[in-house]
This record gives sequence, structure tokens and C-alpha cells, in this order.
Amino acid sequence: MSIMKKPDRYLVLGLPKSATTGLYSDLVKALSPNVVSIFEPIDNRYISGNEKIQRAINDGKNLVVKLVCVDHDPEKSNIIRVPRPDYDSFSGYEKKIFLVRDPRDNLVSYMLYMIVNSRRLVLRVHATKLVDLIREKEDRPGDVSVRRILSLMGQLNSSDFVELFMRWRNFSVEYLDRNPSFYTFRYEDYIYRKLASLEEYLGFRLRDRSDVPDHFKFVARTRKSGDWRNWFLEEDVEYFRPYFRPYMEKYGYPDDWELPVAPVLDPEKGSGYVAMLVEDFYKKFPKYGQTL
Repeated sequence: MSIMKKPDRYLVLGLPKSATTGLYSDLVKALSPNVVSIFEPIDNRYISGNEKIQRAINDGKNLVVKLVCVDHDPEKSNIIRVPRPDYDSFSGYEKKIFLVRDPRDNLVSYMLYMIVNSRRLVLRVHATKLVDLIREKEDRPGDVSVRRILSLMGQLNSSDFVELFMRWRNFSVEYLDRNPSFYTFRYEDYIYRKLASLEEYLGFRLRDRSDVPDHFKFVARTRKSGDWRNWFLEEDVEYFRPYFRPYMEKYGYPDDWELPVAPVLDPEKGSGYVAMLVEDFYKKFPKYGQTL
């Protein structure tokens, strides 16, 4: 298969932490240099009304756009840096891919990443409490549940992070049901490079996995699946299983909730990852890193 000569518009959409940035980077690399790429715009009017972008498209450049599928009120949720796009404005794109992920792994990644997307959690006094609790989890995995970490996040943020995750997940399912023209692809197939069906849909081959650009390096964490088993306790299984079962059935995830006898957590992918995120955030926004 070879890259199309006719310019097309490609849309990559999915929940946060579902490999949208990775696939977006792969598409840009595969289509380069004949490509224009736009990362998380609010709506398509920025693109259709931008003379520079339109000239590039008219000259034969493909367009790759990446969005996250979210639904929230930023003021009530205290969420920052996660805008809610005007999804319908992108409906005319020729190639539209929606990435889905095992909700258990997605929840753990979301939990660790969302600290720097909350105007309250990222405050040093709050971030320190969360990093300390995650370190306690790493030291004694059986003593700290995922729900306990999410509960502390909710207390410090004055909003319910479990409810927010469920709301985003449900919104993504409803959005896909309303928009069947999307090609649905699993995160797990992407990270393990089982790409044949996706490449057939695209009409060209993707190259070996791209390293995401330096300015997106902070997004990548484990790049694997199944690590949720090291994080969940039986009380987490009991709580989340009924919520996640319909989603898992819909997208082909087996109803297997077995946990390891001796879970192992890598601090580099947990507390170390969160500490790196917040310190990088403070470099860009020093006021959040100030101590009281």
C-alpha cells in the first residue's frame, strides 16, 4: 500500500490516555512531508478559517487533527487544559478514528495524569499529599485502594473524580453510537502494533512506532496493558466491575478481574511519573508551585 496522493482530513479522537497522541504522531510521520497537523483545537472553524492552513490543503497537504473526547464544566470540575471541542464541526472529515481502551487501565492512567489538569490538585500542598499516598501504595500495595486515591483527589479538588471519569466514558460511548462513521480501534492493538485492520482503513502502512515529539513526552507512561491488576484491590473490583462491564462487553474486553497475589508497582511509572509531571508544570506556571 502507498500513501494517497489525494489530500485527506484525518481525525483522531478518544478519551484522555488512550494513545491518541501516539497515533496522531504516527499519522503525521507516515504522511510527512505532505501534511499539516493540528493538536487539540477547539473547533474546525480555526482550521477552515485559517488562510495559511487552507493554502496548504489547497496545495495538496493532508490534514491530521487530534482531539480528546470529554464532557465537563471547567468551572465546576476545576479542570484546566482539557477543553471540550465542538465535535460536530469535524464531522465531514474523510478518515475518523476513535481509540478505545480497557477502562481499568484507562482509570489508573487518568488518575495519575489528571493531577496536572486540575487547578486545585496541582497546587504543591495538594500534589505533595497525593504523591505521598501513591508512594504509600507502592510500598504497601494491599493497604491503599484506587478508590482511596481517587477519594483524596476528590476531597482536594472539591469534585468527584470517579463521577467525572464515568461521565467522560459514558459520553464517549454515546458519541460513538451517534456517529457510526468512526473507525473504532483498540488502544491495546495500537501499542502492540496489531495494525493491519487500521492500515486497511487508512489505505497506507504506518511506520514503526514513532517516538512522540519531545513536547508530548510527558503524555507517555507505561505503553502497555494490564497494569491495572497491580493497582486494584478486591474492593476496587467489587465497586468498578458493574460500572465497567457494559463498556467492556461492547468493545470486546473479557470479564477477567483476577488480581495477582503479590502485586508489583514501579515507582517510575507511578509516584515518580506524577512528581515529574507536577515539577514540569511548575516550570511553566510557577505560581502553582509556591509553598504556603
